[in-house]
Amino acid sequence: MSDPNNTNTNTNTNTNQDPNNNNGGASTVVDNAFLDSISAEHRNENIGKFKSANDLAKSYNELSKKLGQKNPLPPTETSTAEEREAWFKLVGRPDKIEDYDFDIDADIKPYLDQEYFNAVKKRAFEDLGLTKKQFEEIVKIRFDEHRNTEEFTRKQILAKTESTRIALQKEWGEDYEPYIKEIGDIAKENNVYEVLSQTGLLNDESFLKFMHSCAGNMNEGGTPSKMDTANMQTQLDAITSSDAYKNTGHKDHKETMKRVFELNGKIAKRKG
Repeated sequence: MSDPNNTNTNTNTNTNQDPNNNNGGASTVVDNAFLDSISAEHRNENIGKFKSANDLAKSYNELSKKLGQKNPLPPTETSTAEEREAWFKLVGRPDKIEDYDFDIDADIKPYLDQEYFNAVKKRAFEDLGLTKKQFEEIVKIRFDEHRNTEEFTRKQILAKTESTRIALQKEWGEDYEPYIKEIGDIAKENNVYEVLSQTGLLNDESFLKFMHSCAGNMNEGGTPSKMDTANMQTQLDAITSSDAYKNTGHKDHKETMKRVFELNGKIAKRKG
């Protein structure tokens, strides 16, 4: 029989679970004794979510189980194909290499090296495991670099063309247009106009002056060279087969082209 004068209230609750409880084993009442037993150092809002020691133990066991699972790791040189595929799938690489395809910009498409592009795509898929977005962004950065290079080169050519035109118009005066046309005709007759145009030599002041002097020598006649035509043709064939002639970036390309025109002029004069 309880004492009616007893004013103490027992705040401890029974934490035994009701067999009919369907909440997965979690307590529905707060075990204050459990909470009070936790030191202030470790008592925080996360601990406050647990109503009993049983809840804390259950949560700890579930976390331990998750941490014990083996997650894919970034591939290394010793990774197996299965390990690499697991990682690539985790980071979002497409299932098929064809999924990397996207519409190439119209200004880039004519200059696209498809074989090189396919090799880059293969490496992105098999070695790097890039997502579609990552692959597309990297490729577009390269396209922008190409655009910037082309634009820079174009501006350089235009600037050099203009400076050459101003200098030669000042020197040749009214003869500028006829001289330029004559030089172009000689280049076309010798089947090197495209090469000269692509390498920028038709915009080079010193080269145009040299070409003009060659044209003058061919028109004036004079004493032929002691080298016979056959030897000159042999030398010309050797020069046009050399790397200095074929490689526009060769340090001797400019001088080689001058020599080609000189020999062509002499051969033409001999035949005339």
